[in-house]
Amino acid sequence: MQANALKESGGAFGAINTWDDQIVSWGMAQFAGQAGTLAALLAELKESPRSRASFQRWFSDHGLDVARGEYPWKNGQTRLGWHVVVTTREGRTLRGNDGWKHVRTEPRLLGAFMLAGNDPAIQLGQIEFWRRSFLSRAIAKHVAKRADGSGGGAVRRFITSERGLAVLVRLHNWMPGYVTTWSNRFIAELQARNPKLDLGDPYHWNQQLEDAFVARVCDERKRVKAGSYDTYALDLSRARGSFVVGRES
Repeated sequence: MQANALKESGGAFGAINTWDDQIVSWGMAQFAGQAGTLAALLAELKESPRSRASFQRWFSDHGLDVARGEYPWKNGQTRLGWHVVVTTREGRTLRGNDGWKHVRTEPRLLGAFMLAGNDPAIQLGQIEFWRRSFLSRAIAKHVAKRADGSGGGAVRRFITSERGLAVLVRLHNWMPGYVTTWSNRFIAELQARNPKLDLGDPYHWNQQLEDAFVARVCDERKRVKAGSYDTYALDLSRARGSFVVGRES
């Protein structure tokens, strides 16, 4: 979490971004407006007994709420799910992307997000949401099925080091679907180079294979998008077995 937060926001829980195609992104993991993760986070902050009062103070009292249902998305499309609901000073109600576009132009709402990042209940809510929605989901992605559909399993059974899984969680933070597609592609490449091993079985993996896999993920990220993982999470262990799965509180 620390490695990802330092890369995304410099570790700031109140960091806000209004310039890219997500319209508004906020928090230590830059939860995204257009993608829907920011609204899902806000919904949890609103519903949790621990953060409910803080949500009221920083968001509801300033005309910002969340709801579940159909909402305006991008290019005239609609979507179904959690979305922001903004009540303007003039009494208009704006949902989804329209709501985020309004937030982007309102200093009082931007300030509310930044100040909310200093609230311990909001900070803890961000951490819990990130752990469940990003870390846990990323390392549970099913990979390495054989051609006949057998074998494979959660990616954390194949990649077991702290840094190796941190790289995959970082990939999930950027493009969730790539964790599965890239992993399967790179495992297939390794299988072709190691025909005597069955890489659909995690017990056939070793340190050399894991190192090669992680290097391939880092190289592909460098190829398709500016910025790489060369300096990412270098203080985490690369040794297999160094990642220990925690328990939810």
